[in-house]
Amino acid sequence: MKISVVIPTLNEEANIQNTIKMIPDYVDEIIVVDSGSTDMTQAKAERSGATFYYAADIRSELGDALGKGENLWKSQFVASGDIIVYLDADLFNISPEFIDKLVEPLIKQTNTKFVKSYFDRSHTPYGGRVTELTAKPMLNIFYPQLSQIHQPLSGQVACYAEILQHLKYPQDYGVEVSHLIDIYHSFGIDAIDQVFLGRIVHRNRNLESLKPTATSVANIIVDKAYEHGHIKTKLVENINYRNPAALKI
Repeated sequence: MKISVVIPTLNEEANIQNTIKMIPDYVDEIIVVDSGSTDMTQAKAERSGATFYYAADIRSELGDALGKGENLWKSQFVASGDIIVYLDADLFNISPEFIDKLVEPLIKQTNTKFVKSYFDRSHTPYGGRVTELTAKPMLNIFYPQLSQIHQPLSGQVACYAEILQHLKYPQDYGVEVSHLIDIYHSFGIDAIDQVFLGRIVHRNRNLESLKPTATSVANIIVDKAYEHGHIKTKLVENINYRNPAALKI
């Protein structure tokens, strides 16, 4: 099967070349989808052999928004792989084994639909602050089976393209937990595999900058809980999901 690696970026000149360099040769295409970087991300990505797109330029008639979810959604119009690997650009110690471990369960295990990574962070064996204080407690309330997912917000995932095309894409940082819940709801917990990537060194954000991320994650979990009938009142309005039906145009 053809494999595409998709890297969403915004001003990632410091590490984008290292990320691309560590992607194995068997990967068929490396696609960088960017939110509008003002640094050298484009030049360095292209110099390293990736195909670079600004999200705003992909199907511009569908509009544009700033956010990781938007980048991942727009990537589906340009990625041709049967298997899509999403990979963050700020992992400073990435190795080729990351891709190996993410892809292998999809190829070898017929029941696996979605592969989620987990890892030791550079300063702790636990997940990040938003993971431990927002995502996990809320998932335990509404989706208790997902409590076995070690790092529900990990951006290193692999999935079949035909499945990703049917998922909703919130435009911002809630995209990882949104996809996890949707995969679980559609296929069950046994369709989700987890792979350990070892110790990860990546950019650490201050508490103030994490507030929008935590808010997005909380809003998505509550909205999904309403959608799936776990709560009876719609508590969250105005979440901007990208419509997967547009992919069929």
